Amino acid sequence: MILRTIRSKQGDVRFFLVKFKLRLIMKKVLLGFLLLLSSVSLLHAAGSSADDSAPATDSTAPAAQTASPYYFEAAIGIDFPGQNWQSAYTLGVGGRISGGYILDKDLSVQLDIENYYFSGTNMAGSISDSELRLIPTLHYNFGEMPGLGISPYLLAGIGLDFQASSSVPGSTTVGNMDLCAGAGAEFPFLSHITGFVEAKLNFVLAYKVTGIDIPVLAGVRFGL
Repeated sequence: MILRTIRSKQGDVRFFLVKFKLRLIMKKVLLGFLLLLSSVSLLHAAGSSADDSAPATDSTAPAAQTASPYYFEAAIGIDFPGQNWQSAYTLGVGGRISGGYILDKDLSVQLDIENYYFSGTNMAGSISDSELRLIPTLHYNFGEMPGLGISPYLLAGIGLDFQASSSVPGSTTVGNMDLCAGAGAEFPFLSHITGFVEAKLNFVLAYKVTGIDIPVLAGVRFGL
């Protein structure tokens, strides 16, 4: 009984240390993205200042209102587990929120915060996984297709995946690198509101194994 208690306390300490390390990694990823976004904003502002310094051709013309390059996204979706996933899982549910910056008419960069929940039953009993992902992502937009009113785009990103697993023996939390690539389409609702649907191939680079899943999302982008 004493030995079991000691092992339990040791497991709790290890679990706490893992959570602490994952929090530090998450903070570093967020800080890095904010620094990248700030640098891009400064470069964009410098370019805008250079344009503004050019002589005006018509001083009587009304000044055009410049839209903000910042935006926010919210989406819900499902995640199809693929290669090297727990066989008890058939489908995950979740979504994402994102904050981004439009670099030009074709390119934008954003930080995706995703979470998907999986549950099922195997020989050991009930199990579940919560997948939290922090992924800086680059979008390339092809522009609106004539007559269709939709704008297709490609996306690619690299970040971190944090997996919190719960089963009969106990709980574990691990962090791994995450890669993704996909495609989607945007369709305007209002002047500052755009809907979108997208699907991507996601790779979780765990130790000596790569897990593959396919998230499919639908959401809304709000211009700020």
